[in-house]
Amino acid sequence: MRKDKAVILVALVILLVPVTAIAQQANPWFEDVEPSQPAEEQPAPVVQAPQPPPLPDTNKGMAAIARAQSSNRYLFLFFLSAQDEPTLAMWNVFQTTMSKVANRADALGINILDPNEQPVVKYFNVSRAPMPLVIALAPNGAVMGGFPTSFTEAQLLGSFGTPAMEQVLRGLQMQKLVFICIQNQQTQSNEAALYGVNEVKADPQFAQATEVVFLNPADPNEAKFLAQLEIDPTVTAAQTVMMVPPGSVLGKFMAGTTKSMILSKIQASGACGPGGVCGPGGCGPAKGGPTASSSSQPQPQKKGIVAKVKSMFGN
Repeated sequence: MRKDKAVILVALVILLVPVTAIAQQANPWFEDVEPSQPAEEQPAPVVQAPQPPPLPDTNKGMAAIARAQSSNRYLFLFFLSAQDEPTLAMWNVFQTTMSKVANRADALGINILDPNEQPVVKYFNVSRAPMPLVIALAPNGAVMGGFPTSFTEAQLLGSFGTPAMEQVLRGLQMQKLVFICIQNQQTQSNEAALYGVNEVKADPQFAQATEVVFLNPADPNEAKFLAQLEIDPTVTAAQTVMMVPPGSVLGKFMAGTTKSMILSKIQASGACGPGGVCGPGGCGPAKGGPTASSSSQPQPQKKGIVAKVKSMFGN
């Protein structure tokens, strides 16, 4: 009986060998199967601190200026040269503030080391300015604020100016003599106040280098600017303020003006108006000064923008 069982087991083994061989040929899962090895212990993954998002590098500085002007919007430019902690901190303040004024202002970050951004870097002459630096531009291209190194939300929001302020600053930044004519239909002596201003404006020496800005003293939107000029809006007579670059008030006139009154103020101050020279013939713009054609095109900022802005109305 035991011999019979042994014979049966041997027969089963003989029968199973070819069946297994056939299965291996038919099923690819049998191919190249190696004996399982104990899994090696893997080192624990290294957890890295999250990295801050990269600051912008946009190549669109000059295009942004043109787009903001055509859209009648403010533009805030954030200039940077590194992505260190102070810069990132100010970038966060900048972004938070800009989100609150997105309905009236565009915002853009510019890396001054980007070779594609050199036109806007040269335009504002900021290659050696303290970084980061924010510059605020009005829709007409006037620089309304410059904030180096650090700033607050309140400072950025304070860059928005009145319509008259924007015109005045643009004229000053174009190196022009600016007359602010503060009058409306209720003020007295309007024509007399404009008499001397029109005389200067009609003089070929001054025509292209003189800007006239009208300001309504009853306009509540201009209250901020009137306060900075130290003008009483309740005065019933027309008033005129004369300014020269970068932001100096050379004279204030109540009621009537004449050309001689204006020129005597200029000469007495030692200033000669918009980049001009004083001589026997009086005071006038220097040869090669601003022209009507140049005033319509963006001009490079010759002076450090931070110093220039700080000299204007305490901004």
